Amino acid sequence: MNLHPIHNLMRRASLAVLFVVVGVHCASHRHLPPPPHMGPLTVAATAEPDRGEAPLTVDFSAEVYEGDEAREAKFEWDFGDGSSRARGAKVTHTYTKPGSYKARVLATDAYERRGEDEVIIDVE
Repeated sequence: MNLHPIHNLMRRASLAVLFVVVGVHCASHRHLPPPPHMGPLTVAATAEPDRGEAPLTVDFSAEVYEGDEAREAKFEWDFGDGSSRARGAKVTHTYTKPGSYKARVLATDAYERRGEDEVIIDVE
């Protein structure tokens, strides 16, 4: 058995990996499934309301999709007004000054794939 295998992939491929751990009194194995689609994540962000008078409190939400299926991910929000960032699929933020703001959300899944979306918030 080769303890130091080297594999050169000449094209994009999905692989299933089998790790075998052998100890003095045990042997076990675990199949790891290949990661899903390897492209960037599709992120959908929403804001309610997306316009109004200051101070404007906005409820933001985001979801990640792969095909038609929702996926789990971590979310980080930048509200575009210089305030602290927030984390979570659902967050609330209050805009205190008039202006047009671009709120962005960055999503990262368990495979470290990323995707982002943005919404425009107009504050009068």
